[in-house]
Amino acid sequence: MKKIFTIAAIAVSVSAFAQRNVSNITSTTSRTIGNTFAAKADTLLLPGAASDTACSSLATYTFNQGGQPGGFITGVNVFADAEKGQVFSTNLPGASVTGAIGFFAIKAVMTPAGAADNYVAKVYSLNSTDTTVTLLGTSLPVALSAIDTTFGPSGPAATPFLFASPVSVPSTFVVTFEVVKLNANDSITSGVVLYSFEDGCGDGAFEIWNDGTPSYISAAWGLNTDLLTAVSIQYGTVGLDNNVAENSFSMFPNPASNNATINYNLTEGGKVTMQVTNMAGQVVMNLNEGVKGAGNYTRNLDLSSLSNGIYVYSINVDGKISKGKFVVAK
Repeated sequence: MKKIFTIAAIAVSVSAFAQRNVSNITSTTSRTIGNTFAAKADTLLLPGAASDTACSSLATYTFNQGGQPGGFITGVNVFADAEKGQVFSTNLPGASVTGAIGFFAIKAVMTPAGAADNYVAKVYSLNSTDTTVTLLGTSLPVALSAIDTTFGPSGPAATPFLFASPVSVPSTFVVTFEVVKLNANDSITSGVVLYSFEDGCGDGAFEIWNDGTPSYISAAWGLNTDLLTAVSIQYGTVGLDNNVAENSFSMFPNPASNNATINYNLTEGGKVTMQVTNMAGQVVMNLNEGVKGAGNYTRNLDLSSLSNGIYVYSINVDGKISKGKFVVAK
């Protein structure tokens, strides 16, 4: 028998390794976000529902089984539905994942030991024929205490998961989130719940059961949705624009801690400005380099005020913008 965990620590038994025969699925949270995430598609790979103007609300879903209250369908714990995530697709070659972002609605500690739990993001290739997956990479751990469940004026807070090195991915891949199981006898100690879009908004929500069985949530639950997750991705060399010479726009070191250096080469002169934004699209640094002629240049950055996470740096030369990504890890 397969069991599903709830944040309220209620567990019920359901049929194992088969579609859940769920008698009732209930939306327990409704948050209006409008087109908040559509504007971030230039710096993040997002689920399709994020750019669909008809999909303007977020939800969390619980279920009933035989009249008994069940768990959160997009809950992550060490019990049965070990991993929840999202299928992503990209048609550009040379893609690598540098970070993943989860938008969490709920987190809870079930036992005192659970306060020390860590969570990770995992990247898998996906066989579209039989839905099997192959692990490609695992992020650095994020403590439960660092998972942000606040919801502000611009939407839910982002919790970044960083990879020690970029993970090369095929055109279709899966990113999931999992609590780190320290040993085979771990019981439920904590849990988190990801936001999803409303039913009917997307079909890329994915889960992996504790026996390793992968499944689309639509197949297991009859719920058609995308999970609110995002991926920071790079495509071979950084995408560059006109005045900046190809392969000459870079930051070192990356990941960085308190200081970094941007190197760039201008094929033509112009007015140069630089900007750094976080994954929420907020500007955290503006730099005015003035008018520069063609040639090689270096700019040192003080990152001491930035918290750990994924950032986008851009260079604007007379209105032509090129971008790259970097990671702050202290």
